Amino acid sequence: MEVEVQGLSGNLLCCLEVQAAQTVADLKELIHKATHIKTNLQKLLLGNELLRNTDSCGEILTQGTVNEIALLQTDKWIEEVAQDWRRLRKASEAVRNDKD
Repeated sequence: MEVEVQGLSGNLLCCLEVQAAQTVADLKELIHKATHIKTNLQKLLLGNELLRNTDSCGEILTQGTVNEIALLQTDKWIEEVAQDWRRLRKASEAVRNDKD
């Protein structure tokens, strides 16, 4: 199945081929290889739906058409705080106030 990954502004980041048996986690890995955006910083949207890592590509994508996926890149602070919550002390006020 063909996938076009776009930024939220609509800019094309990459085009990929995925198999029905692959998961969104696999898709994120392919996106990482093509764009160097770490998998844990990727949030993928298909239409209005936020995709889960465990979603099957065969169940959410359409065969024979180009599937347009939007990629929202989350802040690097999320990764740093996930590794060590004490890093939050050094983050800006805007980052500390962000509930996500």
